[in-house]
Amino acid sequence: MRVDCEFFAEITAFDELSIRMRLEELTQTQVQFTFDYVLLGEEAETLVARGRQRIACMRGPNTATVPTRVPEELREALAPYRAEATVLRGAVG
Repeated sequence: MRVDCEFFAEITAFDELSIRMRLEELTQTQVQFTFDYVLLGEEAETLVARGRQRIACMRGPNTATVPTRVPEELREALAPYRAEATVLRGAVG
């Protein structure tokens, strides 16, 4: 449905990055993730970009798809990422 990325700093080939995913929002039919792209330096870590991706669960043939609930198995698999996002938000805000 939607993807965006905001760039804060330049990186070059062979830089070592850590990509950290968090579950930002989980509704009945949609999931939104946030990604932090962190440059791993010898003495410090630097946030170089932040991205977001929103997806929707759909069903039906290509010409008549309709929204459907996020499968329970996926909700369960995403649960640890939501808890981590809540802790991080609390620490930052």
